[in-house]
Amino acid sequence: MVLTEEINQYCMEFLDMLESEAFMSFKVSYDLPTNKFTELPAAYKDIVLAMHIGNIFKSSDHIYSYSTLGLGRLLYNIPADEVETYLNNHINIDLLSSLDAETLNLLEAFFDNDLSLAETSRKMFIHRNTLIYRLDKFADLTGYDVRKFSDAITVKLSLMLYNYIRATK
Repeated sequence: MVLTEEINQYCMEFLDMLESEAFMSFKVSYDLPTNKFTELPAAYKDIVLAMHIGNIFKSSDHIYSYSTLGLGRLLYNIPADEVETYLNNHINIDLLSSLDAETLNLLEAFFDNDLSLAETSRKMFIHRNTLIYRLDKFADLTGYDVRKFSDAITVKLSLMLYNYIRATK
C-alpha cells in the first residue's frame, strides 16, 4: 500500500509539472514495478488497460493504477449484452441518456462523498435543502432514492455500466 501511495505521489508531481509546462491536461496510468524483464509485456498490457478502464469508469481522475481499479475492472469484463439487460431491468438506458450533466455531477459527488448530504452540499457549494430537493427529483424520475444504500448501489452500478456502454459504441 505504501508503494502505491509513493508511486501515486510521484505521478501527481509529474502531472503537475507536465501540465504547468504544456498548458494541457494529461492522464497517466501505472502498475506496480516488475522484477523480471519477461514480465514487461504483461505490465504494459495492464497499464494500457488501466488507462482504458479508468477513462470509462473514473473519467474525472487523472491517475490510474491497474491494481486499484477494483469495481471498474470487474464491470469491464461483463459482456455488453448482459450490461444492456441489467440496465433495462433497473434504470432504462433511455432514461440515463436523458439525464443532464448537472444531475450526473450531483450523483457522482454524492457517491464520492460516501452518501453524505452535508459533505456533498459543502463541496458542491449548494444548500443542503437544494441537494435534498434535487435527489428527490431524481427519485421521482427513476424510482431510486440514492440516500438508501441499496438504491445507491443500483444507481452507482447503473451509471458505471451506462458509461461503459457509451464508451464501447
